[in-house]
Amino acid sequence: MGNSVASAVATVLGTGRIPIAPGTISSMVAAVCWYLVFRETPLVFLQVILIVLFVTGGIWASDRMVPEWGNDPSVIVIDEWAGMWIAIAFLPVSWQVMAVGFVLFRVFDIFKPLGIRHVEKFHGGWGIMADDVAAGVYTNVLLQLLTRTVIW
Repeated sequence: MGNSVASAVATVLGTGRIPIAPGTISSMVAAVCWYLVFRETPLVFLQVILIVLFVTGGIWASDRMVPEWGNDPSVIVIDEWAGMWIAIAFLPVSWQVMAVGFVLFRVFDIFKPLGIRHVEKFHGGWGIMADDVAAGVYTNVLLQLLTRTVIW
């Protein structure tokens, strides 16, 4: 039972089982969900709660699934969800911000510049989650600067 719950959490109810580009598609689905939930009102407190739940749940679920699935398998996508949500948190909820956030997040997540590759080496669930959290933070900082200088 425990691994079935951990599996559901790690794959975000199976979205990680998409056969083509599960990380990219999961990031996109995460951005769309964020947009649908927060487009009317930002609800900052709820944003914080969701991010904390996904990061801590991701660490727990990933730790549980590593023995069965190996270290950082593509089926684990809760890290993409958490990272994407960090990338677009506390920003205007618009399709422009979502689109630019998605592209920037994927670039940081795939290429892992600026020390992101280093945090990926953490052990177990921490390593699985840390690189996406870092990619999300870098993306958010850039988007904060962009939204203050570019009219969207």
